[in-house]
Amino acid sequence: MSFFHPNLLWIFCDQLRYHALSCNGDPNIHTPNIDRLASEGVRCTNAYSHYPVCVPFRAGLVTGQYATSCNVPFHGDILHPEHRTIADSFRVAGYRTSYVGKWHLAGERGINLVSEAGWAGEDYWVHPDNRGGFEDWFGFNLSNNFYRTFYCHGEQVAPFELDGYQTDALTNLSLEYLNGYDSDQPWFHVLSFESPHPGTGGNPKYKGFPVPAEYEEMFEPGMIELRDNVPTDKQAQARQTLCGYYAMIANLDDNVGRILDWLDQTGQANETLVVFFSDHGDMMGSQGLWHKQVPYDESIRIPEIFRLPKVLDEGKVYAG
Repeated sequence: MSFFHPNLLWIFCDQLRYHALSCNGDPNIHTPNIDRLASEGVRCTNAYSHYPVCVPFRAGLVTGQYATSCNVPFHGDILHPEHRTIADSFRVAGYRTSYVGKWHLAGERGINLVSEAGWAGEDYWVHPDNRGGFEDWFGFNLSNNFYRTFYCHGEQVAPFELDGYQTDALTNLSLEYLNGYDSDQPWFHVLSFESPHPGTGGNPKYKGFPVPAEYEEMFEPGMIELRDNVPTDKQAQARQTLCGYYAMIANLDDNVGRILDWLDQTGQANETLVVFFSDHGDMMGSQGLWHKQVPYDESIRIPEIFRLPKVLDEGKVYAG
């Protein structure tokens, strides 16, 4: 008896809250490509981050354990190589594993590395033993500079620089890798975006949300409809900040569309399980708070979508 071993593609976002997609009811933004993924697959409405902080969530994600169980309970902790990861399990199952983008499981290495701290060799290099068992790894621990991002690959300590806006460039890097993939093994590929996490670069009017120039005029504060739980004294700031946040998400959605188009064009859409999700959300002024790390819906509720044509139901909404 033969078994179907689909490819697996994770599209992983940073700080994208559940409410910030049109398929989840946000009135301010249209995300046609993510909506398409949802309409062709299963959209979960009750997915929650077990730990709404970047590092602990990622540790739990790749190990299948609580962050405290794998000893990564705090921001800046390191996931040590003795922990078995999902990459190890898929490799044993006969998959080729690859990772592109933000890692953030190697301590505080890589914060705005070349652009602000200056390249310091091994001080910022993520050693292959600390790459979670992924065989082909094109990653950086943490950048936050969306216009000057460097990544590690192979044994080379000197960094490689991404060309252009980070989200676009990571998509380019993933597509370049997948286009060159030449093996009978099914693949497990992670595309880990740093967007729409706040960062540096771009127009300062967007208050820490680096927006590609062609997206700058998409949103204006006066057009933003706020959630009911944003206090009056936070509303002006929330509207201004959300303009940048939504513009980053619009760009993110376009890049998701590029990936979906590639799957269609290469005939791999029906044999690839696509999983789209985020590590946590962002308060954006709700309850008078900003960022994450608190047990409110805007911080802990995340988008989660699965698509595998002819296997998973199309357009299913799962509230379990």
